Parts: sequence; structure tokens; C-alpha cells
Amino acid sequence: MGTRAIRIVSIATAVAGCAGGARPTPVAPNEEPRDPSTDHRATEDPARSGPGGTGARLEGGCGFAPTALTPKYLLPFPEGELFTLTQGNCGRASHAGRFRYSFDFEMPIGTPVIAARDGVVFTVRGDRSDGTGRVGDENFIILEHEDGEYSRYIHLTRAGVFVLRGQAVSRGDTIGLSGHSGRSAFPHLHFDVAEACRAGPCQTVPSAFLNAEPPIPSERRTYSARGGSR
Repeated sequence: MGTRAIRIVSIATAVAGCAGGARPTPVAPNEEPRDPSTDHRATEDPARSGPGGTGARLEGGCGFAPTALTPKYLLPFPEGELFTLTQGNCGRASHAGRFRYSFDFEMPIGTPVIAARDGVVFTVRGDRSDGTGRVGDENFIILEHEDGEYSRYIHLTRAGVFVLRGQAVSRGDTIGLSGHSGRSAFPHLHFDVAEACRAGPCQTVPSAFLNAEPPIPSERRTYSARGGSR
């Protein structure tokens, strides 16, 4: 991997404080500042309001209408498993800026992580220990998909990466094990979908799940990969 690729991956995977729910975590020195234009409450899209508009509600103040989003991904854990979403899109703890559209699922270290969609392994890292709490110590897998999107699986456990760069994977394949690496307040899996990873720091984009109900999970609810929440 060249110097530029290493720089891109390092920036793209520095997920600062992926802690959801009521578990606070200190702000890392290089964490992106909170975007003041985002609000965790649902808002209305002015372009769709008023006469002739649909008045679509926007997901978590994040600037997109969920009804306009086509689900393309599976929940990143095996069928039948149940996990709580501790932080979702525009989460107050750390999901801002480039990491705005992200999901944190609390799960024990060593939980199987599956490929959410067919793709090719873009890059990986799996040699960092759990529990260091340091930005840049994240183990991760990034898959590239045919439409130019990337799915990212972050905070994996040491030796918990089962795939190699350039390897083709199918939706549902076990690709690694969840962990507690890097800047992580508690064991969990950070999942997001991003674009522009080859041109510079990845920018997350809205995503939805084929086997979750609703397709865009809400914070502090427990989800099964069969679909549904509690």
C-alpha cells in the first residue's frame, strides 16, 4: 500500500468516541468539531414543504428523507443475533462531520461480523490490541462495492480480520470479529457506508438495511438481523 493510501485509511478510520446511549466519552484532540447545522431532532425539508410539497421528515436532522432511500445493505451481524444500537445517524457523542451517517452496535468482543453487501476488500488492519482507547488504533475492514460505495466495519478485535485486500466477498460472509480497538468507550461495532475513499478522506453517506424494521435503525433500540426491533 502506498503512502497516500495509508494516509487515506488512517484518516478515514479514526472514528473518535463511537459511544452511544448514555455512555459518555471524552473528546479526542483530533476529533472533528460538531457541525452546528445538524440537530438530533427530526426536521422538515423546506423544499418539500408547503403547497405542492410532500413535507417529508428528515432523518435525525441529518438532511435526507428516509422514504427516498433504497435499502442495499444487511445488518452487519448474523441472522438471529440481537444487538442494541447505541448511536445512530448524527449521534450526539461522535457522529458528526465525515462520520455523520454511522451506526454503533454494542456487542461482546468476538462477535462474528458479516459482509453487509457483495464487494471486494479495499483495505484492512487487524494487529491492534483491544482497550487502548487511542485514536488510530482501530482494527477495521473496508469493502468496496460496484456502485462506488464503501462499507466500513471498525473497532474489530486483534486478529479478528478474516479477509485480505483484493478478496471478493459475498453478502452474508463472515469477514471478522467485533472488538474494542482504538477510540472505543466499550465493545461495539461501528458500521457506516462511505464514498470518495480513493480520492481523500471517506465521507459517510445515508444507508438503510434490507433486514431491519425500520430500515434505518433508531438509537437505544435492539435489532435482530431477521428484521424488527424491541
